[in-house]
Order: sequence, then C-alpha cells, then structure tokens
Amino acid sequence: TWLNGKSALMVPQSQIVLPTSVSPNAPADMYAALGKNGQLINVVPSQGLVVIRMGNNPDNLLVPFTYNNEVWKRLNHVICNKTATTEKPSDTVQKDSTGEGVSVYPNPFTSDLTFEFKKGVFKGNLWVVNSLGQIIRIDKINGTTVSRPFGDLSPGFYTLYFDNGKERWVKKVVKR
Repeated sequence: TWLNGKSALMVPQSQIVLPTSVSPNAPADMYAALGKNGQLINVVPSQGLVVIRMGNNPDNLLVPFTYNNEVWKRLNHVICNKTATTEKPSDTVQKDSTGEGVSVYPNPFTSDLTFEFKKGVFKGNLWVVNSLGQIIRIDKINGTTVSRPFGDLSPGFYTLYFDNGKERWVKKVVKR
C-alpha cells in the first residue's frame, strides 16, 4: 500500500528511493494498493472515490506504478467536479446556503419533487447538480409552490440550486 502526495517512494525488493509520488496524476490524498498482474485499488477520500482494476498484466513490472499513473491520466479526462462545468449559478448573488427560503419534499424522493418558497413567488432558475458536480438540468421556476418530475434521474445524491439573481438557496436531496 502506498500513500500518494509524498516526495519519494521505494519499490519492493529494492533499496532505491525514487524522487516522485506514486501517481503524480492522481489526487494527493489518494492511497493505493498496487498488486500483481496490474491489479489496482485506489482510494481518494476527498472525492469519495474508489477505483478498482482487475485484469491481465499491462506491463512486466512487479508493481504497476507507471500503469497506475497512466490510468489516472485518463481518469482525469472523465472525472468532473464543480469547477469543470462551463455554466453555473451566479456567484455574485446573496447566498443562503441553509436553504431557509425554500422547502423541498419529499426527501428522499422517487419521482416528483415539490418546492415551496417561503417568501412568496419565486421567479428564477433551478440547477440540478449530481454528486460528480455535473449540471444535469436547468429548469425555469415561477410560483410559490411548484412541482417538477424527476423520475428520469438515476438514484443518488443531488444538489439543487435555486437562483433568482438576488438570492440563492441550496438544498441536498436523495433519489431512490
């Protein structure tokens, strides 16, 4: 098992210290179990991510350091986070991250969600963001109590941003 983000590492059956981290392309808090035949287990606590690879030996190395780093080069092209999106709710508005201005129910949900705005008529956008930080959809909202179908979403955790240009409310929901 190796901890990434360190300034050096040692390879099994060698006393040579290499001046590099295990996988420079992986997050610094990643730790890895690198085994025979290119078997990999990478755990990234900051992203809640576990990467497992089983299969044929990709190279002839006893421990697949270089292969693991190549895997991370490719993963970095497909793993998205909130900063990777091109569109997002405005950061210039007054924020109410507690979500006190809106009630969302039921939570957890299976199909429809209802939004009840406590300050009267809300006219603005609803941003639905998945747990990878990807914007799934943007809906226009106009009303005090509004229902929307969300049966098409995959089960998981979602963040809802309600943004009307003056205020933003944030709510977390779970789709079963």
